[in-house]
Amino acid sequence: MSPSTDPWTGLDIPRRRDARARPGSAGDSYPHPALRPIWPERPAPVNLPPDEVHLWVWLLECGEDDEARLATLLSEEERARASRFLFRPHRAAYVMAHARMRSILGAYLDRSPTAISLVLDPWGKPQVSDPNPGAPIQFNLGHCERLALLAVSRNIAVGVDIEELVPIEPAAAWETAQAHFSPREQTDLAWLRREAPGDSWIAGFYRCWTRKEAIAKGEGAGLRIALDAFDVTLLPEAPARLLGSRPAANLRPGWELYDLTPAPEVAAALAARPQPARIACFSLAI
Repeated sequence: MSPSTDPWTGLDIPRRRDARARPGSAGDSYPHPALRPIWPERPAPVNLPPDEVHLWVWLLECGEDDEARLATLLSEEERARASRFLFRPHRAAYVMAHARMRSILGAYLDRSPTAISLVLDPWGKPQVSDPNPGAPIQFNLGHCERLALLAVSRNIAVGVDIEELVPIEPAAAWETAQAHFSPREQTDLAWLRREAPGDSWIAGFYRCWTRKEAIAKGEGAGLRIALDAFDVTLLPEAPARLLGSRPAANLRPGWELYDLTPAPEVAAALAARPQPARIACFSLAI
């Protein structure tokens, strides 16, 4: 193994073959442990009070027969997008994420999954184009390699992100932090790297990433937003919070952040505005 220099400490470190360049990126092969959601399992309900957020998690694993069946629930545009994936696991994950999302939204709206019509709102965020006027639905879908996460609400704007805690090289993490984290967040992450035991800084990196991504997805801007123009907490003792933002972020006021643990070795976050009275978490019974 050839050494590289830790940008935080200046020490030589070994380059690991299982490192990832950034969350969700393709890299060297990584031996995935078994992954199972830990939230209580249930089928999708239809009762959603206006001051609640419901969160759903499910595995993105299915055989070819299940993939073909689930693909019939997608729109023509979604099937066309699925067909463009070069590798079957990626295509199957996309099909399962979007088909299950349609099934859940259909349960809340009391309609068939195929009857759900999606459009983009003025901020570029997907929404149901013809909701029941008395009970509109807001939602946001996130996924990592093996899990999908869906937030559903009525009167509350939501954004979610989910990432598996895969190993990441310090040099690659620092490069990502310099590109996307604010100076305050970079300082906190550097402190964790120097002072915290073991690889606990990796959890701090993913806490920061998922919290920022959840806010960006709640806004509808995704990575088009200036992620380094707002600050979130990332230290282990600090509650999940948006600390502040600058004009370049162009954030709407009132975002609240919540850490989620849908499965072991997974980091996830919910951004919501205004603050929900209750957050209910479920594993989708399939």
